[in-house]
Amino acid sequence: MMVHLATVESYYWLDDPNDGGGLLLLGFFTALVPTSQHEASKSIQWHFESSEEVISPYSLKSTQQTWMKIQDASEFQHSRCFVGWYERANVLLGTRRLESHLDSLTWSGLKPRERTLHSSGFQAGVQVTAGSGHMGPINLALQGTRNWIFQINVQQFTAPTQYSTAVTLSSNKVALVLDSESKQAWLIPKLSLVLHLCHKYFHEFKPPIGDIEDPIPFAEPAPNGSWATQQAIVAEGDTIVLGTLGQADTETLRQVFLRINTNLLDSVRTREKPRNALMFASEIMDMWDQPGTGSPLREVSITRGARSWTCLVSMVDVFCVCANIGPAIEPVPIPNNVCDCCMLPTNQYYLAAHMWCLEQLSRRARSSTNQLQYGMCKLGEDAFWVVQTSPWRRCGSEAHSSIWGDINLLDTLLQRVSNENNGKNKEVPKIVLHEPPPDTGVVVFGARRPKLLVKQSRSGQS
Repeated sequence: MMVHLATVESYYWLDDPNDGGGLLLLGFFTALVPTSQHEASKSIQWHFESSEEVISPYSLKSTQQTWMKIQDASEFQHSRCFVGWYERANVLLGTRRLESHLDSLTWSGLKPRERTLHSSGFQAGVQVTAGSGHMGPINLALQGTRNWIFQINVQQFTAPTQYSTAVTLSSNKVALVLDSESKQAWLIPKLSLVLHLCHKYFHEFKPPIGDIEDPIPFAEPAPNGSWATQQAIVAEGDTIVLGTLGQADTETLRQVFLRINTNLLDSVRTREKPRNALMFASEIMDMWDQPGTGSPLREVSITRGARSWTCLVSMVDVFCVCANIGPAIEPVPIPNNVCDCCMLPTNQYYLAAHMWCLEQLSRRARSSTNQLQYGMCKLGEDAFWVVQTSPWRRCGSEAHSSIWGDINLLDTLLQRVSNENNGKNKEVPKIVLHEPPPDTGVVVFGARRPKLLVKQSRSGQS
């Protein structure tokens, strides 16, 4: 194998005026030179050299120093081989020499293997058969069966117990929240969700003694909701949420945040992939309420509007469901021109996904939303976002129709994630973007209901 990997062709005898010379392995551009031999283990260490031009045996660096002169080629047979690169080498990981590579270090992008099949033992048995009558022959047959089980390969990590660490590790995570009442979905920063649940916890358990101001800091509305949340809470871990200063059992923001964050991390253990037209989500209210009976997954029917983004469920860090959470993302309209275009329609199962969140998913897949300039970017394993035109729309004058009622606009506005099947059935975009997509925007994944088309065709006939 060493010979094939080094692409050496044949033995070459190299003369040495001091001790007669010895054999080495030579190719057109590579060479293997034996440098030492261990008799007890029958092993030989080799030094590998290569050149961009045809290599000369007389210019090898290894032969300018002490090397092992083996004169009988039979000594190479049945020997263990070790290839040495250099006699001295420095480890660069963790040093400043590789600081410039930190930005390029990323996820592997390889296919995940969540479980593998392993043998769990062998089960033996005996089958006895008898002939007819009292004197018939008795036959014994040995039978054996090997048992197999699936082994889970998903590594689980310990939830951070330090407040600042939990905030930092959550800063690049994303959450998909489905509102069962409005039938809207939101792809948002996980950090924004945790802070919102901290506020919900206080409003649920605050003392009933008049209007008490919420002591938990609020984040400012911003395109980068994760960074805005960090700025608001990272230095406020000692803020008292329940209780008063000086009491023994006061509860701080640090404790509330860590508890909710740990529950969200634990929800991944019960994650189920969508199947049979159903999605399975964790109940978001149980993340802070912690019911003693536990929290089973909730079933969500995969409707036409949700099919375009269902595969994202397996890629996000949190997938949960609730009711009446409100508009988690709000577009920034042209000044003095607020209209229905800025409100996500209800009862359609549309997913409003912030570009910052999509970029986080794309980075893990060794891609980038900047690849949308070329028509497609990867969001995860077998998940590709294909664009056919710009997915962003801006309102015009005050007297204009809503983008949600214009079928032509709606068909280009609504996005979807497509699956690639071993290189088959790839979607080829008609056109591409001519500028990098803004990381401050929001796109909508979904599918238009067929009845909208029927309604327009009828109105056109009339």
